[in-house]
Amino acid sequence: MIGIREIINRLRHNRGYGVQSPAAFFFVMHVLRETLPYYAYTQINQTAKKEKKHSAAHCRRLFRIANHTKARNIILLTQDEATAKAISTANSNTPCYLPETHKSHVEIPNKIVEKDIDAILKKVEEIGLLYIGDPDSMQEILQKSLPHTNKHSVIIVEGIRKNRNIKEIWKKTIAQTQVVISIDMYSCGILLFNPTFRKQHYTFLFK
Repeated sequence: MIGIREIINRLRHNRGYGVQSPAAFFFVMHVLRETLPYYAYTQINQTAKKEKKHSAAHCRRLFRIANHTKARNIILLTQDEATAKAISTANSNTPCYLPETHKSHVEIPNKIVEKDIDAILKKVEEIGLLYIGDPDSMQEILQKSLPHTNKHSVIIVEGIRKNRNIKEIWKKTIAQTQVVISIDMYSCGILLFNPTFRKQHYTFLFK
């Protein structure tokens, strides 16, 4: 059950209040909370409705993050078609890597299937955008992935509040030196690594 203090904290940060970093404020207000329509929203909404795993609003937010990041590569660790398409559609020319066990039926542009996450990290060397759809694999994946981040890298992890163990892993992750800005959106978490920013953690409530 959510306590009063946590509810107040959610509301205080919901619209960007309390965000001291200009870069983080821009990311919150003009990426996470962007209200302008995008060409891809129709397809994203339809796929999210069909898959029924994540809300259309959540998938649109993933699209905006990928669109803003303009990553050199995308690593998708998910079998959910809605989130995979939302992220990959934002940059249709960007190579999208999936491990053999995650290729399933997901059809995305520029898909490159590798044996596992180790093979993918060896191939890309440095992470552009990494999406982790299964929080139970977060600890193992992050241990392997954090050494491959740079100031442009973005990592998104679903279900960071799934249970006490996952919450503890997330807490230890955001304390890592290379993690500069961490954002807890309750449904997922975002990690940013630009060392020119001041290390901060934010919590936001989104519909």
